[in-house]
Amino acid sequence: MILKFLGCGCAYRPQLGNTSAWFQTDGHLFLLDCGETVFTCLRQGSLLTCCQDITILITHSHADHIGSLPTLISYMHDVEQKPVTVCFPQKDITAWMACCGISKYDYHLLQGTDVTLASGIDCHAFPVEHHQDLPCYGYHITHHSKSFYYSGDARRLPPIILEAFLHSKIDELYQDSTFLHEQGNSHGSLEALCDAIPPALRSHVYPMHFSDDLFQEIQMKGFGLCMEKLWNGRD
Repeated sequence: MILKFLGCGCAYRPQLGNTSAWFQTDGHLFLLDCGETVFTCLRQGSLLTCCQDITILITHSHADHIGSLPTLISYMHDVEQKPVTVCFPQKDITAWMACCGISKYDYHLLQGTDVTLASGIDCHAFPVEHHQDLPCYGYHITHHSKSFYYSGDARRLPPIILEAFLHSKIDELYQDSTFLHEQGNSHGSLEALCDAIPPALRSHVYPMHFSDDLFQEIQMKGFGLCMEKLWNGRD
C-alpha cells in the first residue's frame, strides 16, 4: 500500500497539480480526491487501463477535489467499462453528479464513516475543520498491519489521529499544510505541524496542498516530501 501523488498544490496553485494521491492492490485502484487536473494526469499513464476497478474517496466537494470526477466516472463507464465506487459519507454528492449528467447507475456510492473497501481495506472517515458550509473528511486507511491518514483540506489533525500516530498506531500522516504560518481557519500550516509532531517522527509526516513552494522549509524541518512521491506516469 504505497501512496503516490498526482499533485500537491492548492486550488490557486494549479502548476503544482490539484492535491490527489493513489495506491493500488490486487488489481484495485484507489484514488484520493479527483480535482480539475486529476483526470488529465491519470490519462497520461496506463493506470485506468490496467486496473480492474476504481474506488474514489472524496474528502469534500470543492472543485479542486472533485472537479474532474464526472469525467473520470463517464470515462470508466463508457470507455473502460469498469466499475467505479465513490466513497463519501454524505449522499448529497449524488445531486451534484446528476447536474453534471452522471447517472446514479454509472457508479456505486459507498456511504458511512466506517466502510470496508475492495481487498479488505478498512476506511474510517473523520470530520475535519475546513469549510463551515461543507461536510469535510479525512480518511484513516488500514490494510493488514499498515495504515495512513490523509487529511484532505483540514486546519488541524484530529486529536485521536495525532495520538494514534504518536503511539506508533499509524505509519504515515498526509496533512494539509497550505501555508507556512497560520492564516485564517480553513487550512493547516507548516508551523502548526511543527508544533504537533516531534522532530524524531517528522520523516513519516508529509505536508501537502501548498499555496507556495514550501519544499525547502519542509526539508529543513525534517518532514517527508510528497514531491518525491509524485507519479511520473509509469506504473
